Amino acid sequence: VGQGIVGLETLMSGGDDYEILCTVPPSRLASFMEDSQRAGIAVTTIGTVSAGAGARFVDAQGAELILSRLSYSHF
Repeated sequence: VGQGIVGLETLMSGGDDYEILCTVPPSRLASFMEDSQRAGIAVTTIGTVSAGAGARFVDAQGAELILSRLSYSHF
């Protein structure tokens, strides 16, 4: 990673979270997107939730991302 460029793992598990992550049922996604646009709130769809245990992260090509840390530690 070049100077001044943050890696994907740092973006996913670093501190300073100023975004809201939420889930929306597929049947309500269109109205959620319309409501957020009307309110002037940017929304980005980043993935899906499916049955299973734990969290699994994959990139745009479907390759699994293995993170060495899952959250930021203040200590």
